Amino acid sequence: MDSRALDLDEISVKSTDQVVTGFRFRVFKQHLNLEVRFSSFNFSTGRLIEPQTKSFWLGNQNSHLEGHRKRLILKESDLPTASELPSLPLSQNNQFLEFGSSSQLKDAAQNTVPFIDVQEVVPRPAMPLAGLGIYYKGRPGYGGFFAPKVMTYDLSKTLLEKL
Repeated sequence: MDSRALDLDEISVKSTDQVVTGFRFRVFKQHLNLEVRFSSFNFSTGRLIEPQTKSFWLGNQNSHLEGHRKRLILKESDLPTASELPSLPLSQNNQFLEFGSSSQLKDAAQNTVPFIDVQEVVPRPAMPLAGLGIYYKGRPGYGGFFAPKVMTYDLSKTLLEKL
């Protein structure tokens, strides 16, 4: 069996003393799966705390249990760039989507969909990240895009703790 699936997940932690310091992809159960590295940090100084020993990798491997991860299916998909409307988020956590061919009727299955959105995803102003994700966006009838997602650190929680 070919490995053509990409898992759609958001990986984050609830802790106010952890931030994202890395990410990687791995093949897990024949799916490309996102893992995120989190490290402890000191909010006041902005420095990491013992990153060699207090950092860890976190992924969503439990969703591969029977029935937990749902498959999204694209049917008769035209090129995503042919849509005149902006893309909308069409996925949720614990789903996956397989790369496949575009519609045989619409473009003779000449392309692989979904496309990958490579636009920058940068919070402004710059701030620590609390999580990362991969999601699917598009319009019904079009191939859509895999796109990255960032979750920013919630400064209000830390500021309220300091009061």
